[in-house]
Amino acid sequence: MSFKGIGISGLFVAVFIIAGIAFIFFGLQTDPAELTSDGYSLKNFFFMIGGFLILFPVVVAIVILRKKKRIEDLIATGKQGKAKILKLEDTGVRTNENPKIKVLLEISVDGYQPYQVWKKLTVPMIRLPQVQPGMEIGVIADPGDPQNAKKIGLLLK
Repeated sequence: MSFKGIGISGLFVAVFIIAGIAFIFFGLQTDPAELTSDGYSLKNFFFMIGGFLILFPVVVAIVILRKKKRIEDLIATGKQGKAKILKLEDTGVRTNENPKIKVLLEISVDGYQPYQVWKKLTVPMIRLPQVQPGMEIGVIADPGDPQNAKKIGLLLK
């Protein structure tokens, strides 16, 4: 869903920023002597809420964009290989009812000795049968830091 070329997430960011600007504007218009019902400065309240509404979506957007860049870099420069799943553990965490698991992988990438690494990831329920002990799956690893679990991507079908 888009709104004149802006994705729905961009629309939410814009709404938060506009609301934050409005709160700051109200703070500028408020008499410093006015208080909230619990005795705090109404002017400061407007400034704090406005600042939060502006900074929160900006920080979230930066975090998301950095993760997206890391994934794009891994796809562009990573080396493909195979991984055998040695162990699988449930962390007890769920994201949208999908389990976050911890897997011990034995990774084989051309040019490197096979090595083992633990990786945590959230797996869609429909893909969970592909991630079971004894199975072999495709991986992509960063050639500059192949043992860094954050720089290893599983290629699930």
